[in-house]
Amino acid sequence: MRKVVDAIFFSVLLFLLIFCWSLYFTRNLWISAGIGAFAAVLANLLWFGISQRFSKTGSLSRTELFRLLSVMGPEESTALLFSTLPVEDRSDFSPPFFVYKGDTLVFNNIKFSPTSEEDIARLYRACKAKNFSKVLLIAGRTDRKLLAFAASLGLSVRCPTPITIKRYLQQHNALPEPPSPLKIKLPKYKIKDLLSVVFDRQKAKYYIFTGVLLLLMSLITPLRLYYLIFASVPMALAILSFFVRD
Repeated sequence: MRKVVDAIFFSVLLFLLIFCWSLYFTRNLWISAGIGAFAAVLANLLWFGISQRFSKTGSLSRTELFRLLSVMGPEESTALLFSTLPVEDRSDFSPPFFVYKGDTLVFNNIKFSPTSEEDIARLYRACKAKNFSKVLLIAGRTDRKLLAFAASLGLSVRCPTPITIKRYLQQHNALPEPPSPLKIKLPKYKIKDLLSVVFDRQKAKYYIFTGVLLLLMSLITPLRLYYLIFASVPMALAILSFFVRD
C-alpha cells in the first residue's frame, strides 16, 4: 500500500511540475496537461521496469547491505571481508581489524551509527600498537572532518564508498544472505496521533516564520490573493498549535 501511495504522490508532483513548465512555454492548458500526463505515465513505466529488473536479480541495495552487515556485528562482518582476500595478502585477523598486504591496517567500522572521533582515536591506538600509518577504513558514513582529524594524527586513511564495497563483495560472491523476513501487521496510524504531530507546539515557530514570509511576499507581488491564501494556512496551523493538546 505504501508503494502505491508513493507512486501516486510522485506522479502528481511530476505532473504538476511538467504541467506548469509546459504552460509557461505553450500557453495552452490542454497541451500542457497532455504533456504532464505523458511524462508522469512514462516515468512510472520506466520506474516499474527498472524496479522489476532489480527485483529479479535479488541483489541487496546499499542500505540493506550495510544494515545487514551492522546486524552481523564486527566479528562476523570482519570475517566476511577477511575471507575475500587472497591468502598471501591477509594476516593478523583481530576483529574489527586485520592487515592487508602487510602494510595496511583494515578497520571494519560498519555499524548503525556514523564514524565518530572516538572511532578515529581507537584506530590511532591500534595503528600505534601495530606500527601502521596506512589505513583502510570500511564504514557506512564518515565525515570528511574525521579524515582530516586522522591525518592530523599521522594516519593516511582511505575510505571506500558504500557502492565500492558492495561491488567488491559482488565480484567476490560474498554478499551476505539476508534472513527470511516475517510478515507482521503493523498498527495503523490514528487521526489523533497524526494531529499531535501536525499541531506540535514546537513546530509553531516554523509555521509562523513561513506565514510571515508569505505575508510579506503578498505586499510586493501582484499575486496578492495567492500569497494571502497560502499564508493563512501556516498561520492557522500556528494558532491551532497553541490550543490543541496531546
